[in-house]
Amino acid sequence: MWPTGTARPLARPKPSRRSTRSGGVIVKSKYRYVLPEIQALLASADLFAKATSEPTRYSYAAALLALGEQNPDVVSLDADVSKSMKTTMFAAKFPERSFNFGIAEQNMMAAAAGMATTGLIPFANTYAVFASMRALDMVRNSIHYPRLNVKIAASHSGITPGPDGVTHQAQEDLSIMRAIAGSTVIAPADPTS
Repeated sequence: MWPTGTARPLARPKPSRRSTRSGGVIVKSKYRYVLPEIQALLASADLFAKATSEPTRYSYAAALLALGEQNPDVVSLDADVSKSMKTTMFAAKFPERSFNFGIAEQNMMAAAAGMATTGLIPFANTYAVFASMRALDMVRNSIHYPRLNVKIAASHSGITPGPDGVTHQAQEDLSIMRAIAGSTVIAPADPTS
């Protein structure tokens, strides 16, 4: 059927049920790794700003502050971007729960993983290009594979940070993070989402 020397298409495996503790039923949930209490808090309307033209990072900073007020285990980690991401509000209110790692995203992600193993809920804040590329090894191996409760807030995605130059632009950040097993990627479109 196939001429000699030509590649045959790969056979597609038939879907099958694998043996699991739940009897082979695989339950898929879009937000299965979000803690129920944080999910409920994020669903509350008072966390978010009314529709405005302000940057999304202002709403993120307000939501992070509200989470910090309600849960003492929430900590904020920055890679020298606290002014850009407006997490200075969290640092002013909770200086003992705010950590700046300088331009060391890899160290920040490794520390976030360590903090999560102690029961803290780290929010690691940096630009999208640095979270998805510079710190990818730590994100993949230290956070996602052990399924730790670390939230990575990646700002300035795409080509929006034009004045900062191409080194700060990330066109592939979403696809990189979505390709990691066990990750949930949420990309808000505006301050209210």
